[in-house]
Amino acid sequence: MNKKLQQHYWNPSIDQTEFVNEEQFIYTFNEKQTSGTWNGWHLHKNCGELVSVTDGTMVVCTKASSSYVQKNRAVWIPSGLEHEWYMPVKTDNRSLFIHDSVLQGFEKLKESHIIEVTPLLRELIISIHDLELEFKEEASRRLGVVLVDRICAARECSDIMPMPQNHKLVELCTQLIISPDTPAILSDWSRQLRVSEKTLARTFVRETGLNFRAWQNKVRMQSAKKDIDAGLTVTDAAFNCGYSSLSSFIASFKKNYGHTPGALNRDQS
Repeated sequence: MNKKLQQHYWNPSIDQTEFVNEEQFIYTFNEKQTSGTWNGWHLHKNCGELVSVTDGTMVVCTKASSSYVQKNRAVWIPSGLEHEWYMPVKTDNRSLFIHDSVLQGFEKLKESHIIEVTPLLRELIISIHDLELEFKEEASRRLGVVLVDRICAARECSDIMPMPQNHKLVELCTQLIISPDTPAILSDWSRQLRVSEKTLARTFVRETGLNFRAWQNKVRMQSAKKDIDAGLTVTDAAFNCGYSSLSSFIASFKKNYGHTPGALNRDQS
């Protein structure tokens, strides 16, 4: 239970030398992270940060909330917002640090949120990193401005999976998200975390806004929808996410999404 947290993920923080300014207004950072990496609480005093998950997953935590971030999504963190990251699996992500001077007038970028990474935005992120641009040059600056515009225009994700903030609880939750068919009982988790079941239940509601059963069902429903979208049968999707009763799965799916999983299949055919 006292496993030392890995914190080798580099991130510019408030006490480091300024690395972006009004002239060189974007700084890029890209590195593969090993599973189990926590990078620790930090903030950026003069720039926002966009973290795009190109492979793997991560959990982003702020003092207000925590969220699970899937592949092909990105998180926007405005300047001054204290945050930390957790990588439950081997993860490849690209970070862009963007100076506040070019963010003026973009009200949406004053708040943290998760966005879908469109093919255009993905190529912009890759290009700005790979080309090692000098933004004092006009052509490079125009590309940087287009990037900021596309970040602001990107669609916010609505199916966000809320996460707790306690490190060990986050780790247990991510294991369940990765393997939703794994049996999980709150009493077992309470013994692992060495807290009472009632305390854990209250913590879960306070930090995620959902009780454990509702949160677990949300995990299962999102997993099932992803499987059905990928072409799996309703039966396979139900069993993959931990349901032993097909009728119970269909009823839960309809309650969550407003239609049966079969209707989702028909819409795709």
